[in-house]
Amino acid sequence: MFRPMSLSRMATPALLMAAIIGCPAGAVGLQPLTSAFTYQGELGSAGAPASGTYDIRFRLYDAVTGGVQIGGTVCSDNLAVEAGRFSASLDFGAVFTGQKRFLEIEVRADTGLGCGDESGYTVLSPRQELTAVPNATFAQTAGTAIAAQTASNATSLNGQPASFFANAANLTGTLADARLSSNVARLDGSQTFTGQTSFSNPANTFSGIFSGNGAGLLNLNGASIAAGTITRSRMGADVESVLSQWTSVPPTAAPLDAIAWGFNLINQTNVPALPSGVTYTAVAGGGNHSLALRSDGTVVAWGFNGFGQTNVPALPSGVTYTAVAGGGSHSLALRSDGTVVAWGFNNAGQTNVPALPSGVTYTAVAGGGAHSLALRSDGTAVAWGFNSFGQTNVPALPSGVTYTAVAGGVFHSLALRSDGTAVAWGDNNYGQTNVPALPGGVTYTAVAGGVFHSLALRSDGTVVAWGDNRSGQTNVPALPSGVTYTAVAGGGYHSLALRSDGTVVAWGGNDYGQTTVPALPSGVTYTAVAGGEYHSLALRSAVSPPRLSSPLAVAASSFVGSGAALTNLNAANLTGTLAADRIPNLDASKITSGALGTAQIPDLDASKITTGTLDNARTSGTNLNTPSTLVLRDDSGNFSAGTITANLNGNAATATTATNATNATNATQLNGQPASFYTDAANLARWPTPARAAPTSTPQAPWCCATPRATSAPVPSRRTSTATRPRRPARPTQPTQPTPRSSMASPHRSTPTPRTSLARWPMPGFRPTLCC
Repeated sequence: MFRPMSLSRMATPALLMAAIIGCPAGAVGLQPLTSAFTYQGELGSAGAPASGTYDIRFRLYDAVTGGVQIGGTVCSDNLAVEAGRFSASLDFGAVFTGQKRFLEIEVRADTGLGCGDESGYTVLSPRQELTAVPNATFAQTAGTAIAAQTASNATSLNGQPASFFANAANLTGTLADARLSSNVARLDGSQTFTGQTSFSNPANTFSGIFSGNGAGLLNLNGASIAAGTITRSRMGADVESVLSQWTSVPPTAAPLDAIAWGFNLINQTNVPALPSGVTYTAVAGGGNHSLALRSDGTVVAWGFNGFGQTNVPALPSGVTYTAVAGGGSHSLALRSDGTVVAWGFNNAGQTNVPALPSGVTYTAVAGGGAHSLALRSDGTAVAWGFNSFGQTNVPALPSGVTYTAVAGGVFHSLALRSDGTAVAWGDNNYGQTNVPALPGGVTYTAVAGGVFHSLALRSDGTVVAWGDNRSGQTNVPALPSGVTYTAVAGGGYHSLALRSDGTVVAWGGNDYGQTTVPALPSGVTYTAVAGGEYHSLALRSAVSPPRLSSPLAVAASSFVGSGAALTNLNAANLTGTLAADRIPNLDASKITSGALGTAQIPDLDASKITTGTLDNARTSGTNLNTPSTLVLRDDSGNFSAGTITANLNGNAATATTATNATNATNATQLNGQPASFYTDAANLARWPTPARAAPTSTPQAPWCCATPRATSAPVPSRRTSTATRPRRPARPTQPTQPTPRSSMASPHRSTPTPRTSLARWPMPGFRPTLCC
């Protein structure tokens, strides 16, 4: 075994790094030095100098341990070692640039292996530091000197004239920071610019924190401040005094109404008007009927009612409705006491709500074609009704997982689970129960069912749809930049989704305009969507803009303007005059502060004071009983021919009747009233007003209307076999009466027909009746 090699020069223990150069007789044979050097060392084995033939490899590093290898590996094959001493010529290239270098040596006894074989080497330690020895430099082409220390005694250096090296433009490489002048700006340290600095490139950008006082910033254009905020502490005192009185109120969305569109032959899109003070909070679509939940906890339903699906059951005392759902020809609702009620067509038991286990309540409902689903408070789901395709066989849950939402298609069902996955079961003739796999890190957040297709919302704000696509109902539209989907709904052969910008998009079958989403009025957004077989529904909300919540107190100053926006005006603060025609129908009781005297209302027309009483406190001491010029009306409401100057506090003793008296003291009556009448301001309100002309227009006759009147309809019969797959119901036409379907071979039909089996949502016949 070899021990670490001790290295020394011949005379001292230090490493000898020498460049051995021959000494020629003249300068003609001189050649430039290369990067090669000769290394001499001692190799010992078992405490004695080694002798023999060895393979030795050399590597150069920038540190005594670890570090980075510099240059390549040099191998000396079959190197002779005599009395422990050896010598090797090494060349690692131009790697000696002034930094420390450490030599690592590996050795093995020569066994005939070449340098290419890596085995058997022993690394000697420690690495040996290579120290410099004097090095000779000389001019390669010097006409007057063999070696020149300055350019002044040489005509050329390295093939270049001396002037070449006096021009910095001819230099290559880099200058270290320490070699730079203090006048040169550096990017990695603080700089002080005492001269003018101009940045003319519009693309210049500056980042970081500005710590100066900004005194040197001139001609700053506020319009150029494109981002960031100016804090209130940076604003002037006058701005702060205004801002301190106001509180910002963000935009709010107030429920507005419900809207429906698409097929309307049976009035399923005629949303009922709301009672005063009540709003819609949820909508749902059935086969050919619609439902809505209202803010007062009631439910309203409309559209086709051949099976009583719009006859909403009355509520027990103290109970409200909290959710609604629509099936093919039946309806469901969740109540505040945790119970579910269902009504309408019940040929397959779809309205027979299962009893609840003790201590468990219902928390959500959904409707299918002829089956129903509900979610329970213990995280389980239950389904009932038509089950020829297994649509009511709810799958068992994995351990620790619960159901969080349910949805129904015509012959299939879906549910969302607490682990962010979705499951579907029942009829799969079009792949409607094949739930797509999720991308990594994404979960499902909502599910919905159509007739033969399914939809799901994902946590990344995208929507995926699968199943029957013959009407394009699974072709989810691309989203605008920065917008996500927030809700989904399935119709018969179309789909709908709500977007984060408050808009709704619909796609798929559009025979009756069911995917033509109505445009929104300004300031209104959509907040919920639902789908029926051939119609769609949505909720809308009115969005209030951001506003300031507190009134602004303005310091005393002169006001210039029309005053149209001034409210709660204090009459004591009025200057100038108010003409009589500026005070029509004055209600004196509304004047709660300040005083109105003759300075404010000269030549007051008493006929303008139609209600209330002006007492002395409101007339600033110059009350209306003081002699003034009044324009009066007689008992018939006509203005008097002239004016009278009357002292209403005077005594009427010398005249029985005076129509136009110069003084009340010579009249016992004025305008048919005793003098005492005019000392009571309350009587001023009793003068009759002119009679109003009767309206000349007459009401027009009402429009005639056509209302479908339900007739007895064929009741769909239960399927007797599950071997035949469901086929798509026919699409209705307007306004002809539907005829019974004779074939379901294709999912597209030209007219709606009542179902004769559970393969189609039932729709009874009807006939139009005119009424006036």
